[in-house]
Amino acid sequence: LVDGDKKQIKYLEKYAKKRRLKLTIVCDFIHVLEYLWKISHVFFDEFNTKQSWVKERLKWILNGKSSLVAAGARRSATRKKLTGKKKETLEKKRRN
Repeated sequence: LVDGDKKQIKYLEKYAKKRRLKLTIVCDFIHVLEYLWKISHVFFDEFNTKQSWVKERLKWILNGKSSLVAAGARRSATRKKLTGKKKETLEKKRRN
């Protein structure tokens, strides 16, 4: 079970290969899902809108496009001119 860190995964693959072990990697994305929900609260009020946004971003992340999700959140925050607690929430979640 890994958190998706590419260096960590490469290390595990190298370790398994060296020792001739069969390796199954399971990525823990639950914390990422939690961050997406918290970020959605910054941008949207309606639950269905939040849900659609989170679902779409989660698909992107699971397809290796996490940098696009992060960049999009930053652009949206800039365009909406977020300040105060909303900006703080977004920045905190983006760093995690």
